[in-house]
Amino acid sequence: MNQSTIKKFLSNLTLITAVLALSACQSTVVEETVEVETEVETEVETIAVVDVPVLDEFGNVTGWMRDGTFIRNPDYVEPVVQTAPDLLSQTILYFDFDQSGIKDQYRDVLAAHAAYLASNPGLSLRLEGHADERGSREYNIGLGERRAQAVKRALLLNGVSTANLKTISFGEEKPRVQGTSESSWAENRRVELVYR
Repeated sequence: MNQSTIKKFLSNLTLITAVLALSACQSTVVEETVEVETEVETEVETIAVVDVPVLDEFGNVTGWMRDGTFIRNPDYVEPVVQTAPDLLSQTILYFDFDQSGIKDQYRDVLAAHAAYLASNPGLSLRLEGHADERGSREYNIGLGERRAQAVKRALLLNGVSTANLKTISFGEEKPRVQGTSESSWAENRRVELVYR
């Protein structure tokens, strides 16, 4: 899901929650006695005053409106909103052995970077492809390039202009971690997103 679809979904969900909360809430009716004077006699009339619930974005009753005055709900506790991790801080995408397909876990990260580039058209992004040390130098240069191109395609599908993207492959030449273990190799199979 791209960021726009997620925002629309959350907006619709909030609206539905508010409608359901309103239909589930019972309005409080307070009766007030008002004296109405006429030339002949004084009459006593009862007027119903309706308290309209005021909801927060999660459908919780924060208080009520009565005749244009807000009455706070003493039981209302401000919800703690958990913030999502900053997707723009994730600038390294890892790949499986000998693969250039982007893992599902990076779809939102790439959508966030695409939105950031769209709102900052003066920026450009260099996509640096890397591979682990296994395979020939030429093969790893090609594999790093395929990985960088896969990331580029994903960003283009999310609306980034080709003019804002550049790819380069370092193959196995710039390992992130030294070593000959699977954990070292896994750190070296990557594309780094470098803003310029």
